[in-house]
Amino acid sequence: MIRDLKYPEDARKVIDSLHRGLRYDATIAVLGKSHSTPLNADRPDFSTGTRYGGVEEDKAVRRDFEGLLSRFSFISLVSRFETHVRLLLLQRRVLEELGSSGRKMVPDRMWNILRRINKEMRDGPVIVSSQFLIEHPSPELRARMKWLEGIYKIRNCLAHRLGRVEMIDVKAPGAPLDSVKDGDTLKTAWLRLKATADGREIVTLPHQVAGLGKVEVVFDEYEREWKIGDQIEITPLECQFVAMSLSLLGNQVLADFETEMNAVLASPAHAAPGSTKFVDKKQEARPAGGMNVGRNQSSSPVADTSLGQLETHFADFEFRKDADHGEVLKAGHQWICNASLPSWPEILATGLLQHLPCVYLCERDALELGLRW
Repeated sequence: MIRDLKYPEDARKVIDSLHRGLRYDATIAVLGKSHSTPLNADRPDFSTGTRYGGVEEDKAVRRDFEGLLSRFSFISLVSRFETHVRLLLLQRRVLEELGSSGRKMVPDRMWNILRRINKEMRDGPVIVSSQFLIEHPSPELRARMKWLEGIYKIRNCLAHRLGRVEMIDVKAPGAPLDSVKDGDTLKTAWLRLKATADGREIVTLPHQVAGLGKVEVVFDEYEREWKIGDQIEITPLECQFVAMSLSLLGNQVLADFETEMNAVLASPAHAAPGSTKFVDKKQEARPAGGMNVGRNQSSSPVADTSLGQLETHFADFEFRKDADHGEVLKAGHQWICNASLPSWPEILATGLLQHLPCVYLCERDALELGLRW
């Protein structure tokens, strides 16, 4: 039996798994730096019993240990993120298929979804993140796609060509290999963590602060470039920067994913019968509960039977009293609307809502009223 998908709980488990994996992979690079000890022996290590290689290979591996583990770390870091977007894409396709209808997922339908996801993932994490998983990415997410495209190219070069840049690495996406010229290079945006103390960059640790001790930490973006035939070298420190950057990018992807999926699930095609309540003016608005796709949502009790089975909306916008425009709610803070009843415009006209500190609306009702945000 296929386990029920719980939204948004299962989506947040995916981001937790990403963070754990990134920390693990970043530690691999650190291990390479701290365990690069020379081999003082005149015979190879026979801990496996049988060896393909001898003492010279043992010495070479120990000599290259730091670079080797940094390369493995970098490859795995990017693969972790690729897995992250694939798992979220799977949840999106399941939610789109079932919505909140209460239907159960069956193996044949699930197999079709898996086929579609495997086909979509061939386009790479950039297309998946900004077109398939998130159809309308936020400006913050779009701004990171160039950087993601660059490190994905580097990952492929490290994994498939041992870091030696070839023609396929420098060609433009979708362009034929014949279009590559001798002077073409692999260019990518690169991020590094830049820390300053009293305006002076901290280069080595530990660092002694001589002034007031005002410390600032920011990501500094610059460009790296490799020619055809160059060897890409990755350091343990760069792996830490990549891990941090992917962690922040994963958070942004999840935020965009929840914002978009809340809107999808709140649309009439996916909305399920449920209860809709007014928010007491003396209470804070309470977060909407998670949705269990696979259980019958229509069996939930209705708070006010006089209203009948009403359509439950999830709010996208917050309109405060006396404000001239609304504010978009942050991801993870969508509320059950306190003004999305079928007769709410008439209720609003009576003045019963004017004493509420704020009104939460879904996008459809906001557009119908001509409200701005």
